[in-house]
Amino acid sequence: MKKLIVTLGILFSGIAFVNAQSAGDGTDKKVTTMMNGINTACHLTSAEMTKIKPFVEQFVETKEANKQKLAGNPDGLKAANKTNNQQLKSNLKTVLTDDQMTQLTAYYKQQKAAKSSSYAPKDGE
Repeated sequence: MKKLIVTLGILFSGIAFVNAQSAGDGTDKKVTTMMNGINTACHLTSAEMTKIKPFVEQFVETKEANKQKLAGNPDGLKAANKTNNQQLKSNLKTVLTDDQMTQLTAYYKQQKAAKSSSYAPKDGE
C-alpha cells in the first residue's frame, strides 16, 4: 500500500512539474520565433542579438498580459498592442541601423502578406 501511495505521489508531482514548465514554454517559443525572424531579416551579430532579446521578451510578456487583462475589450487590446508595438520599434531603433530597420519592416510586411493570402478563399469556394 505504501508503494502505491509513493508511486501515485511521484506521478502527480511529475505531472504538476511538467504543467508548470509548459506554462512558460509558450512565451519562450514566441520569443525564439520573433528573434529568429528579426535575425533572418537583419542578419544580426551575436552582440545585437544579446541587446535585442530583452526587448523582445518584454514585448511578448506585455502582449500576453494585455491579452489576459483586456480579453473582453477588443478596442482596448488593439490600442494596448499598438502601444506595445511602438515601444518595441523604438527599442529596436536604439540597436539596429536604419538599413536594418528598413529590412525588418519589409520582412514584416512580407510575412503579413503571406499570412493574409493563406487565409484568402480559393477559387470555387
